[in-house]
Order: sequence, then structure tokens, then C-alpha cells
Amino acid sequence: MGESSLHHFLKLAGYVWLARQQCSLIKFEMAPPVIRDKHIQQHNEWMKGRKKRYAQTDFGFTPIPHELHRLDKKIVLDILALGQLKDGDELIDTGVKYKDGDGPERVLWQREDHLKFCLRGIEIKVSRSDFLNGFCASGCHYHYLLTPMGLVRKHELPDHMGLLEFNKHKFNAKWIDYGKKWELAGLRLVKRPMKMDVPERNVLTCVVDLARKSSWRISALIAEEILESGMNQPTPSIELQSN
Repeated sequence: MGESSLHHFLKLAGYVWLARQQCSLIKFEMAPPVIRDKHIQQHNEWMKGRKKRYAQTDFGFTPIPHELHRLDKKIVLDILALGQLKDGDELIDTGVKYKDGDGPERVLWQREDHLKFCLRGIEIKVSRSDFLNGFCASGCHYHYLLTPMGLVRKHELPDHMGLLEFNKHKFNAKWIDYGKKWELAGLRLVKRPMKMDVPERNVLTCVVDLARKSSWRISALIAEEILESGMNQPTPSIELQSN
């Protein structure tokens, strides 16, 4: 079954919303690294005894952990994004010294923010049957469900999952300031997500994978532009000499 036009459009709207959350790398249809930490087990004691599911992911043939929720059945997100999040701050000695009048010499301190990588995932549902078929709600720090208005109620979602609603009568997206930022209306955060713990190794794996896929896309565009330029010379034939 192919993707509907509304589902595709909401992917684009979700991309814009994530870009406004300071996400720098955004990819459609990607599986996040699988979580195997303790919080998975703690939230899924009721699922003990059930067999683990296996599925092919971007990271190999990997066992999928128990679901956090009865509808958390999928492993591929509609949109996966990488951004940064402030995680506290500290005072740093700049090494610069100064004097305040006749007082003693002082050291200049500077406050610096601690920034950490942050994974955000969006799942898109445009019908009740699609919603009840399940979604991916594991593997990122923040998970969101994006739907048309009134399709899903807050209590139907996992506790940690946020809800974004699309209003077709108010939607408007513009790329402004010479393409440096987006202006967006008609996409409302109805329910805020809770931050989930993600192992550092999984975050780094995702960073590398997102960067590699972005590089492939750029390489494809460059190859196409070189081909269209007409500057490519015919590849010289190589003659093999036999002894």
C-alpha cells in the first residue's frame, strides 16, 4: 500500500517543525538505535514471557526489546532528527586576569553551556486504523505523534510520547531570512513528551549513520550536476596486454 498525499505532506510539515527545534540532521524513514537499557525492562514487566521479535534494521539483524506500550510495535520512524540540548552549565577559567582599581588581581571566569546530542522521532498517522496498527515509540530522547486534529486523544498515547496536531485551515510554512530559519503556523504541540534515556553508544551510532546518509545525498547531487555540465570526458579504454 502506497503513501497517501496527506501522509507525505505531514512528513514535510514534521520536517519543518523539527528544523525549528534546532535539529540539524533530519532523515525520513529511518530506524533509531535499539534501546536495551534497564528502563525498558522496568516499564515492561507485564510483557515477561513473551518472545522477542526480530527485524532487519539499519544497524543489522537486531533483537527488538519489549514494547513500552501495546501500540509500540514498529521499529522505523517516519522522521528521525538529530539536534542539541542544553544539559547544565559550568564556570570556566578563561586564563585572563584583570585588576579592579587598586584591588587585587582577579581571574576572569566565563559560564559555558553543556550541550548534548538529542534524538527526536516523529510518527505520522492519518487514520484511526493506521494508528491502531502501531507505531515506533522507542529509541529517541523525545517521541512525537503527528496527526490531523482530533484523530487521537492524549490518554491513548504512551506517557512519554508527545502529540502534534495539524490544522489544515491554519497551516502555513515559509523559509525566511535567506533560508536560515522557518516560519510555521498550524502545527500545535498538544501534549509534551517526556525525555527518555538513550545509551550514549546508540546516540553516536545514529550521528554517524545520519551524517553518512546526508553525505550520500550530497554525492548524488554533485554527480548529477557534473554529468549535466557536459565537462566529463569519455573514460579512456584500457587495453590488457597478454604476455
